[in-house]
Amino acid sequence: MTETGGREIPVALYDRLSSKAQAEEGYAGEGHLHELREHMKATGRSIVEEVPDDPGEKRWMHDRPGIRRIKELARAGEIAEVWSWGWSRIGESPVPEVLRIELAEHGVILRSMDDGGDGLGGEIMRAVMGVLSKDEQRERVRRSRMGTRSKARQGRVVGNAPGPRYGFRRVRNEGGRTVGYEIDPERMAVVRRIFEMLDAGAAIHAVQVALERDGIEPPRGRSRRWSRDTIHNIVREDSYLAHTPEELAGLVTEGLLDETVHSGLDPEKPYGIAYFGRTRSSYVSTRSKKRQVELVPRSE
Repeated sequence: MTETGGREIPVALYDRLSSKAQAEEGYAGEGHLHELREHMKATGRSIVEEVPDDPGEKRWMHDRPGIRRIKELARAGEIAEVWSWGWSRIGESPVPEVLRIELAEHGVILRSMDDGGDGLGGEIMRAVMGVLSKDEQRERVRRSRMGTRSKARQGRVVGNAPGPRYGFRRVRNEGGRTVGYEIDPERMAVVRRIFEMLDAGAAIHAVQVALERDGIEPPRGRSRRWSRDTIHNIVREDSYLAHTPEELAGLVTEGLLDETVHSGLDPEKPYGIAYFGRTRSSYVSTRSKKRQVELVPRSE
């Protein structure tokens, strides 16, 4: 039994769930924290506080509510150790390494169930795991993107897509799963109106004024204002434009469209194209939730 001066070691338990879905399914209550409680009981440690971080808090961010609370307990001298179910639950490297140094300034040790234990072996294991965790996450993201692009090429609905273009709506099966898109007559009428007004010589500002005057809600619905960029993007959107059979065949040659999808199209009909993944975003820093958007090469 691990004790200090005849007393149980005071510890805080920390857990970070990757998504709201994990929280809703009870992963923390039935999994991570349960195992941690059992381990603390078996090794003579007393739990001062359990600190679950908000679902969805990003692994690479240093400033999270749960991490802040852990530091408060350390500064107050209420704990001697912080335990997590896995080293990767603390965050992506260098978050665990930085936190370990910050806690050490208050005499608090950062531990996990898979950290290699006490002594030099554990120290080496914790240093190696930080690097391995980051590489593992990168490989997971790479495989996920590859699978998602494959689904898009096959004409299948991508689950993490932002949604259908304005003027279309989701088609769901009996289980509520999105299996395709169909025209939303009311919104598609707005798209046609925009095209017709511009084709007749109206300025974008005149289109804005007309849509807002008639109380037509813009795509995002956050305000009643139609932006110039929204109108400009609509008239350039490939989903509304007719593409020739030659253009569609060219997409197959480029590897952007699966041949099985192309062979099932009617060569006598025009088709629009809904591209997936034209842009990607990333966080500007490890201390901010602000994202920057960049264009993705056409080959991707």
